[in-house]
Amino acid sequence: MESFSVDANASWTPRITMEFLDALNRHKEFKDRLMMLEQPFQVEFLKFESDGKMEQEWLEVKQRCDKEGVLIFADESICNADDVRKVKDYVHGVNIKLEKAGGYRKAIEAIDTAKQLELKVWIGVMVGSCLNSNIAAQLLCTRTWVDGHVGGGQWI
Repeated sequence: MESFSVDANASWTPRITMEFLDALNRHKEFKDRLMMLEQPFQVEFLKFESDGKMEQEWLEVKQRCDKEGVLIFADESICNADDVRKVKDYVHGVNIKLEKAGGYRKAIEAIDTAKQLELKVWIGVMVGSCLNSNIAAQLLCTRTWVDGHVGGGQWI
């Protein structure tokens, strides 16, 4: 059986995420194959001052995902090691893209930060040439519990 990911592309609210988890529980055949839920929360939700309500709701989502074995990964929120630190309480892992990180060394810094925070790492690439895919593929073998998709060059 093949696994799959659900990429919300920063478009869900905590309520929608909870409804998704309810639906997933009604369809165990899919739940067992779900690899990750990617970026359900808005990119900016940690960048603005708030009353803390939104942060609390996303913490509750993470707690439920912990209980149900669903992994949450940040993608659009991650550019560098500082971003990894900001989302650490809301996710199980991060998607690090070479292009967004600022190059190879900055990507390694972000990976190392994720490892120190005991987060899983997914290596991804933007749509581009095989050059960026080949360089990103080198990152796959440099750390433990690193996975990824580096086929951006196939989209061209």
